[in-house]
Amino acid sequence: MSFGKNINAGGEVDYIYSRGHYASNGNKLLSYRLFGNYLSDRYDMRAYLSNFNFITGENGGLTNDEYITAPDKFTDSRRTVDSKAYPVRFSDAFNRVRGKQYFLTHRYNLGFYRTPNEGDTVRTFIPVSSIVHTLFYEDNRRHFTSASQAGIDTCFENVYEPADSAMHDRPSAWNIGNTFALSLREGFQDWVKFGLTAFIRLEKRRFTLPAFQSGNLQQGEYDRYDEFSTYIGAELSKQQGSILTYNARGELCAAGDDLGEFRLKGTLQTRFTLFRKDAAIRAEGYIKNVTPAFFLRHNHSRFYVWDYKLKNEQQAYAGAVIDLESTRTRLSAGVNSIQNYVYLDGTGLPDQYDGNLQVLTGRIRQDFRFGAFGWENEAAYQLSSDGDRLPLPRLSLYSNMYIDVKPVKVLSLQLGVDVHYFSGYEAPDYNPATQQFQLQSGGSGERISVGGYPLVNAYANFHLKQARFFVSAYNLGTKFIEPDYFSFPHYPLNPFLLKFGIAVTFKN
Repeated sequence: MSFGKNINAGGEVDYIYSRGHYASNGNKLLSYRLFGNYLSDRYDMRAYLSNFNFITGENGGLTNDEYITAPDKFTDSRRTVDSKAYPVRFSDAFNRVRGKQYFLTHRYNLGFYRTPNEGDTVRTFIPVSSIVHTLFYEDNRRHFTSASQAGIDTCFENVYEPADSAMHDRPSAWNIGNTFALSLREGFQDWVKFGLTAFIRLEKRRFTLPAFQSGNLQQGEYDRYDEFSTYIGAELSKQQGSILTYNARGELCAAGDDLGEFRLKGTLQTRFTLFRKDAAIRAEGYIKNVTPAFFLRHNHSRFYVWDYKLKNEQQAYAGAVIDLESTRTRLSAGVNSIQNYVYLDGTGLPDQYDGNLQVLTGRIRQDFRFGAFGWENEAAYQLSSDGDRLPLPRLSLYSNMYIDVKPVKVLSLQLGVDVHYFSGYEAPDYNPATQQFQLQSGGSGERISVGGYPLVNAYANFHLKQARFFVSAYNLGTKFIEPDYFSFPHYPLNPFLLKFGIAVTFKN
């Protein structure tokens, strides 16, 4: 919504409620966002605030995967078993995550007015430099709770609260950052071929965990951890022109808890014409030396307690991207080197690998269009040098085949089928107590392989003026492919279902 030529404001509210297709698998999300800006020659301001409350039911996964892979064992020649009747590890367990964000950035532009042509009455403001301030605040809280505490306690090796007590998992964190910057704007004169920005960022962070003493959590008591860091950095960029554009940015923590942390990243791109269509080649890379996340270093909860001193994790990445509009092709490849990799082991505790990990990735996207027929394809290959610590599917595929026609002037019709696929690999376990993924426990012969199942969906979209109707069949493959549809161990995808809906656009 506009208020004159300088002010814009808006907002959005989102409410999602899903009952889920398995026991204790419902989800609910309520979020809203308000945003606005003020734009003028000398002064720009942009701001938003957002809030969300997310509740997810945690069932811990199926206790017997054969309800998916061998359903005939449980039907006894009768009707199939309702998916909500499949036995699960947890009941009446929930993770609630609440959060809010406030953001404000504004700048004052120094410059001059230029008259493009002699005799013109319209003048154009040319910014030369800017004074910038950005404020960001974020607050997040999590609560893991259950109405059947005794049953969940038996699923974990350690319990750090009295057996008859309510679960006490309420970690929280907030951080506030202030950034002050001075920038020299690109292109205010013909000889100024790049932009340059220097900045300083001040970050204050506070984390709260239940207090842990003498081997137990202390009811009603909390430990607070305060961190403060000061970063300095600069950015050099050239975005105008087509032959060569680039961006380079670096920052260093000069004081505080993250002293010595740094990030360097850059891109270099050239654009040209190939068969009368745009084409681009881009090289990209980064080097990072970062402090592991706070909750990988500290955690006090009913089932997991750790206070670790971890080394900084180093990453170096180099890659390239080729875009060919003439053939609807996009190619990319890269290699990532990771030192002091931090992960959660099979017990759910953090571990750090002192060696070096290498991850090689390659991706291709190829689209075809022949009249009303369209075919979109994407394939990704990735290889980890240590599949035990960093398991990855070797191959991931996506394909979408459709026809797009207009039976009548005011109606658009799209009919299609899409497929998602990834090759089998020893996928990480999901742990509801930490809401993190961890390596599977056990030896190589005991771990579960997930993948190798094509997720097939069929759909029809009808677009009539400002209304859109859709019908889709999800996981159609269960009707003709042997069922093994797990996204990670003991957590299946939704079974076959029909979905339909309507969307109306009120904006002209």
